Amino acid sequence: MAMKLDMVWDAVSVSLLAYVIFPFIVFIATGSQIYFLLFVGMITTAIVVKLLKILFYKHKRPKGACDCDIFNSKGSAEEHPGMPSGHVATLTFFFVFLWILSWQNGEFTSIIDHVLFIAIASLLIAAMGMARYYKKCHNTMQIVAGIVVGTVIAITYMMLWYRMKNHLRK
Repeated sequence: MAMKLDMVWDAVSVSLLAYVIFPFIVFIATGSQIYFLLFVGMITTAIVVKLLKILFYKHKRPKGACDCDIFNSKGSAEEHPGMPSGHVATLTFFFVFLWILSWQNGEFTSIIDHVLFIAIASLLIAAMGMARYYKKCHNTMQIVAGIVVGTVIAITYMMLWYRMKNHLRK
């Protein structure tokens, strides 16, 4: 049973790749600038996380951390910095960005649409956080920090996007 659970948590962790690749493929297929911005934002989030891990290098991963990179490989990671969780930050960026975009574009026609989107996004982010916690790649504080970092970067990106769009219209 434990082996099957490990496989589930590994699959959840690796699923981040799909979220990163998706906007790039949509951008290539459609030329939509917003999907390019989403892709670049996710890469930016990963870079910011790397910089924060350098800054908070004393916040190590929990004891027993193993196979914590994006491909669930590289062995022991106990001595590596873990603040904040990059997986959680990147996934949070993805969903907050899409939520703001959908809200601004009037794609939510009712409060039920908002609640449903937020519920599904929250479940997927929670699943990623649980996977990272279960694999001992992060503690609770590092996971919560990932949520905060992803949210702040998404809001900042969207504010810049709408400012730039409005400036170009003038």
